[in-house]
Amino acid sequence: MSGSGAGGVALVNPQPYLDRLAASVDLRQIITLADQAPGLTDAQLRARLLTLAGSAR
Repeated sequence: MSGSGAGGVALVNPQPYLDRLAASVDLRQIITLADQAPGLTDAQLRARLLTLAGSAR
């Protein structure tokens, strides 16, 4: 996709945008987990935290 022409959009380096988007998704998952934490067992909470930590890599 080139930046010329009507309605054309050129992304020179989309990485900063993608990094911010990924951080936003991670933050939402952490907030959701924090809301659910009181109803989880220690083992369930640990497992979900490990899953989130693994997906952040």
